[in-house]
Amino acid sequence: MVKIIEDLSENNEFHVPLTPLIYALAFGACLGGNGTLIGASANVVCAGVAEQHGYRFTFMDFFKIGFPIMLLTTSIATVYLIVCHVVIGWNY
Repeated sequence: MVKIIEDLSENNEFHVPLTPLIYALAFGACLGGNGTLIGASANVVCAGVAEQHGYRFTFMDFFKIGFPIMLLTTSIATVYLIVCHVVIGWNY
């Protein structure tokens, strides 16, 4: 993905600065995995620790809570990126 965003930023046809693309990739990779139980390794570890302590939950139990939270956090990150890079102009 890093190579793709580098190529996009270097393409004169698109006129997209590199910094917002890197931040978007980082936010997407960090927050996007929180929607499902197998989306991030921390989720799997959390499920294992919870099960060791007697709390068991299914993939769908996690999904019902995790997916809306993931949508919310990625939406907040998107608004943040738009404000920083379009409104304020932090395209360094």
